[in-house]
Amino acid sequence: MTRKAFLALALALAILGSGMALKAENGAAPKQTSAQPQPIVDTDQEAEIRSIITRINESVVAQHIQALQDYKTRYLETPYSWDSASYIHGAMSRAGLAVDYKEFRSSVPPYTRFRMRNVVGSLPGTATGSTAVFIICAHYDSITNTGTQFTDAPGADDNGSGTAAVLAAAEALSQYRFNHTIRFIAFAGEERGMIGSKNYAMLESAAGTNISGVINLDMVGYNPAPASNLLRVRTNIPSENLANFTNDTAAKYQDLIGLQMNKVVDTTANSDHTSFWPYGYQAVHLIEDRYTSNTNYHKPTDTISNLNLTYAANSTQVAVATIAELAGLNRTDTEPPLCSNRAPAPDGWGSESPAVSFDLRDISGVNVTDMALWVNGSPVVPSLSYVPLGWRVANTAGVFPDGAVISVRVIANDSRGNMLDTSWNFTVDAVPPLPPADVSISLRATTADKRGLVLDVGANGTYNGTYDSHGMLKPSVMLRGEHKMWYTGGDSNDHERILYANSSDGSVWTKYGLVLDLGQVGDDDAEHASYCSVLWSGEYKMWYSGSDGGTWRIMYANSSDGLSWAKQGTVMDIGTNGSSDLYWAYAPTVMLDGSLYRMWYTGWDGVAYRICYAESDNGTYWNKKGVALSIGAPGSLDGQGASEPSVVNDGAQYLMWYSGFDGLRYRVLEASSKDGVNWTRQGICVNIGSAGDYDVTYAMAPGALMVDGYPWIYYSGLFGNFRILRATRNATTQRSNVLVGWNASLSADVPEYRIRLSSNWSAFSAGGGESVSATLGLALADAGDGNATPLYAKVSSIDKVGHATEHWSILGKAGFSFQAGWGLVGDPFSAGAPLNEFLSSVAWDYAMSYAAGEPANPWRTNYTDRLDALNDLSTVGECQGVWVRATANETYATAGKLANHSVTLYAGWNHVAMPYAHGMAASEVMGLIGASCSFIEGFDQAGTYRTKALAPADLMLPGQSYWLYMSSGTTWSAYNY
Repeated sequence: MTRKAFLALALALAILGSGMALKAENGAAPKQTSAQPQPIVDTDQEAEIRSIITRINESVVAQHIQALQDYKTRYLETPYSWDSASYIHGAMSRAGLAVDYKEFRSSVPPYTRFRMRNVVGSLPGTATGSTAVFIICAHYDSITNTGTQFTDAPGADDNGSGTAAVLAAAEALSQYRFNHTIRFIAFAGEERGMIGSKNYAMLESAAGTNISGVINLDMVGYNPAPASNLLRVRTNIPSENLANFTNDTAAKYQDLIGLQMNKVVDTTANSDHTSFWPYGYQAVHLIEDRYTSNTNYHKPTDTISNLNLTYAANSTQVAVATIAELAGLNRTDTEPPLCSNRAPAPDGWGSESPAVSFDLRDISGVNVTDMALWVNGSPVVPSLSYVPLGWRVANTAGVFPDGAVISVRVIANDSRGNMLDTSWNFTVDAVPPLPPADVSISLRATTADKRGLVLDVGANGTYNGTYDSHGMLKPSVMLRGEHKMWYTGGDSNDHERILYANSSDGSVWTKYGLVLDLGQVGDDDAEHASYCSVLWSGEYKMWYSGSDGGTWRIMYANSSDGLSWAKQGTVMDIGTNGSSDLYWAYAPTVMLDGSLYRMWYTGWDGVAYRICYAESDNGTYWNKKGVALSIGAPGSLDGQGASEPSVVNDGAQYLMWYSGFDGLRYRVLEASSKDGVNWTRQGICVNIGSAGDYDVTYAMAPGALMVDGYPWIYYSGLFGNFRILRATRNATTQRSNVLVGWNASLSADVPEYRIRLSSNWSAFSAGGGESVSATLGLALADAGDGNATPLYAKVSSIDKVGHATEHWSILGKAGFSFQAGWGLVGDPFSAGAPLNEFLSSVAWDYAMSYAAGEPANPWRTNYTDRLDALNDLSTVGECQGVWVRATANETYATAGKLANHSVTLYAGWNHVAMPYAHGMAASEVMGLIGASCSFIEGFDQAGTYRTKALAPADLMLPGQSYWLYMSSGTTWSAYNY
């Protein structure tokens, strides 16, 4: 050990008794006065560390182990290594640490071609003059000896357990301040020879960093029954002081932790702690004492179900307590309380009855003892509720006119005599917004029908020939005389280039070969030239992704024939700090919209992939507009990433297909937009396949075009290698989604819209239902074709202070399920439609309708195998009932705005759709029609004529049609609102 490291450790051990902790527990509420407090006496560090220890439990550790296991693999060689690092970065960031990626490449073949990253979170020390750094670390990569690198290395124990311990430690310790700096590190590449930790230790030593102690956790969760209370600490001789201190700390808090330490001197290079030893740093390794008997080690069975989570939590407690003792809780406090999360925000807006609220905290842990709050110069008495390290203060200030400027002042003192005195203003907005415009509801197809493989990889060993022997990605397709495709080919040397193929029908393709090669050493595309978008505008224009081996940028080339390309260099560089394309900008899709070039591309900020947007007048100078489609909600199909878009305009709207990543699989997802800026997610377009399919692992990186009004989606499927497959939609594709749409309110201050939804008419008409927020559209997956459940919706504008204005229109969807054969269907929404549109949700071969007003020839028919000239049923009128013969078990579905109907009924039998958008008893319907309605028949699958007489209590439902017998003619006025 170097003299520097020895002195730093000795200093840390000497000051363990000093420090004042942040208060994690709920103290007394501050008095609401302005009197100055008296200083308090010193605080006991041991009591505070006990409080920290109790923050660590099974659920805290389990959530991170499960999240890491869910990646299925964290192999260094796979994208999941980067994705899991993003998860770790996010967890540390949410804990409030300053987090950095330390990116590097190994100098040891064969890993030199892989970019790696350590994740480092820092909690700076507060002691004046201290340079000491204490590290708690683990490796996050995984490996398996019996499976495949892409799917079979869950690594729950090795080393999800150690990484989870580091994250749990970050969450617990970040709530406190320490004399010395603590770093929380997740290392890459441990399973390939401690690559990440070796690189880190070497660089820190060269920088002269005063690393005063390292605690490495690797495999701390396996402890099967009968459970042992031993935890092994591995050390070398120079690190025995640290090992002994770890043992003593575990003994000191043994009543809480319950483990005994088993110190073992072991100089084998078996985990990341050994990377620090050559530089004189003290480092020890915590590992389960029974690791040699773990039969799941480096196997696909290393899952959380085989771990002892109590043992994992206790092992984490040992590390946390030791680091807390070493770093020393800070007992100085010179900062006043902190006022944060102010609402209404400073210089912001509040309603006419504004609720003023804010958090009052003291991050040093010295309790706030008294406070005072004034609103518009008058003292008020707020309510207080506890939040970690302080209080949530809230008060409803009164009623104010529109445009009034309201002042807020807060004075607070802590028990050290530090005083906060802060003020801010906000403006009252008392005017509700205008409602949204042009609300609508429709059934929409999202899923595409798979058509199979269109381009296979080249033969192995064709590195100097086809350049696509190891994968084919991100096609850009065009129909100009013939079907043209530019795609990314990957070779055996892990380089990517742009290749070309053509086709007469879009199904059978002929490879042309290489059209855009790598650049020269030092160029932005020296390592990769791939992921392109091509359009024709007087010439072929290509925007492609170039990589120099570290950074991806968007570059441009042009061509007269689409085969010989002239490179024009980089046209879009990465972003600045805080931007979503801070590290990468790649995978563009470009559209010429009138005279405006519009680009959607993938940005990566080191944490997540998002789809960004930019505009240009000439295609070479671009104005970035920010994120167009961010990641989805946690647990959603794009909750971990949205990337590689392909955008078309179908004449009515913009459609985007993109790669959605849920943390395990990539799928092709779809979104729609009226303006190309605000997007509504539609759900899955192309899902992963079944065993043996070419897209069983991934379906991603789409390229789309419109053919005869319908989208053809080419995409990359992964099964060993990436290949290019195709999926299409047509008139018979099931419209499985319900899309609620609207145009923006004419009010300028509407950032949000709220959709009220219900399948229960009684609850909905009384103002109930589920509220969902959106921007300019809401897609409800699997609520359309095939789903008979009714739906009702209304859309409201929500302004910046929360005023809501609901559009008067009620949107509805109805459905009716019946078996193959005849069914009686009707539309309660439409004023009339072509027959094919009316029956678009049903596979049918025969339809009939009865026109009571034309007694001489009342029946109209349509038989799909008959000449059109012989079919006299081509349109369906308002509230007209239809007999339809389905070729399979079917659900008739329809959607639209609720409308009032005026139905002409004739003496005798009438076949009409149920005109009400909600169910009603037959007796109630008869009462609304009048005394002339004496009999109603409805559908009965088992009946001789597929009908039955309805009893008074039988429900008549929207989506169905009925036979009404009238003693005389009348007009039925059916009101839905």
